[in-house]
Amino acid sequence: MRFENIQIARYGRLTDIRTPQEGLPPIVIVLGPNEGGKSTFFSFLTTLLYGFSPATRDSHPYSPWSGEDAEGRAQLRLDDGTVIDIHRRLLSNGWARMVVADRTEDLRNQPLPAVEHVPRPVFNQVYALTLAELAGLAGESWDLIQDRLVGAMGSSDLVAARSVASWFEKQAGSLWRPTRRGNQTARTLAAELSELKDRRREAVELDRTLRSKARELEATEQKLRKLREEREHSKVLEYR
Repeated sequence: MRFENIQIARYGRLTDIRTPQEGLPPIVIVLGPNEGGKSTFFSFLTTLLYGFSPATRDSHPYSPWSGEDAEGRAQLRLDDGTVIDIHRRLLSNGWARMVVADRTEDLRNQPLPAVEHVPRPVFNQVYALTLAELAGLAGESWDLIQDRLVGAMGSSDLVAARSVASWFEKQAGSLWRPTRRGNQTARTLAAELSELKDRRREAVELDRTLRSKARELEATEQKLRKLREEREHSKVLEYR
């Protein structure tokens, strides 16, 4: 990806800046004294790619000194030759419009799709303006870079941490989701548990019935034994 041309209407102290319409050369050197706006210019380029951060006029550090809306646009060319026109403006919230070929898309304050694979913190530090900023590569940016490096080493024994986390998230999602959508193991188990509880209740009722019948049978057998004893006793008396 490369910038073909850049237009800054208002951004921090920068106003009404336009690069030549015939396009920028492959290498561009930004030269200026301290506090001349180099960091502001880099922030503007980052904003074109990723959106305003913070995304409100009152809290953004590069809201124009004039009190007007921060605004700018650029034309970019991707490695495959695709040309993208991006126009961003900071109203009460971030606004953006992207044009690719004849297709127009409202991005609101979202990053360009072409840079979504590189998180903003990584971009800010890898393309840092000073050695001190580059030397400070750490935290989330370093973790992400390590993931990319480990994932690209080609060893069958190593898997990028994010791939592992994604696998665990998928497995967890198959077990349970707060929305209860999808064919989840938790829902299947809950249905089976409910069925087992119903069967348990039926078994308890059946056991209670069987125990009652067993008591009735025992009482009947006792009566039968008593009647047999009485009959035998009567036979003995008759014989005498």
